[in-house]
Amino acid sequence: MTDFFGNNVDKDKLLEILQKGGHVLYFRHADPAETSGDPGLSIEGKKKAESLKLLFQEKKIILNTPIWTSPARRTQETAEIAFEGIERKVNEALYWMDALFVDQPVGDNQKNLKKTLANIFESVPEDGTNSVVVGHHFTFGNAISSLPYLGMVVLKPAGEGKGFKVVTHFEF
Repeated sequence: MTDFFGNNVDKDKLLEILQKGGHVLYFRHADPAETSGDPGLSIEGKKKAESLKLLFQEKKIILNTPIWTSPARRTQETAEIAFEGIERKVNEALYWMDALFVDQPVGDNQKNLKKTLANIFESVPEDGTNSVVVGHHFTFGNAISSLPYLGMVVLKPAGEGKGFKVVTHFEF
């Protein structure tokens, strides 16, 4: 496995971390069928999502429910394939991830978006599990430079109102 910069990531160590739980796993959706509108996944995107599902099953990485997705078809299809059989919920706020890093939210809408997003990313999952979010390209306040299709950012939540930190990031 490599991170987004081509550096080797110790796959066994990473999988061990994920098996222990306690993280929020943010995935960018798999490859879309096209780049405009609200497309589903391409054949390649579906294959990648299926590979992710098999890896998580084989390594017994336990996930907290629900799996959060944005309303976009490509995020929902990624979650449906990769996390088959696990409850999924759509959250509109995942379309507006930039609100997470607004220092002084203006208006009720921006305040509500920030609060909703913070709740997702700061909540510590149940013991031995990881929470999953399937969204779009996002750099977490420039903590990473880019997020490829089906790239994953591993976050360590500190608890409600205490933030989170980026642990690592890579693509499958």
